[in-house]
Amino acid sequence: MSRRHIRLCDVAILLLDATEGVTALDATIGGYAHESGKSVIVAFNKWDQIEDRRTSRQTLLDDAARKLKYLEYASRLFLSAKTGWGTAKVFPEVQQVMAARRTRIPTAQLNRFLHTLDLKGGTSPAYRKPKIYYMTQASASPPSFVLFTDKVRRLHFSYERFLVNQLRKQFGFKGTPIHLKLRPHK
Repeated sequence: MSRRHIRLCDVAILLLDATEGVTALDATIGGYAHESGKSVIVAFNKWDQIEDRRTSRQTLLDDAARKLKYLEYASRLFLSAKTGWGTAKVFPEVQQVMAARRTRIPTAQLNRFLHTLDLKGGTSPAYRKPKIYYMTQASASPPSFVLFTDKVRRLHFSYERFLVNQLRKQFGFKGTPIHLKLRPHK
């Protein structure tokens, strides 16, 4: 799959060989999908060839978490294209991820959510924590949010991750990246 092919689709199914684990090529393709703002479903194929499925499942999930850490939002499926096992889950998963990708949250609901957050819970150097006055969703597919703050510089990565995780916890966004942008509040 090339970058051009990835740009043409909103949901990228990253099909991995469960007998090999996550390869460098898999990580590269996953990186292209992530950089392009695509939703991702990681599908471990050849599950029929795995003997100790319980141990192997956790090993593969851990391997994916380590090698595809930028795709922590991606759904994970186990299947066998040869036997058909698990393939019935693919289309419903694509539908759920597409729905999540197109989700729009009204500004009033976002700001009620924002005021319930303990923003001190996000780890970040104190001088880098912005005061967030309000937020709005700028676009969907993928979901992008604008935070109106007292600082213009980029959020510390841990604070950004905290906010994204809180958005996921509250609103879902299964399998899709979330983008945050900062704007100065005037």
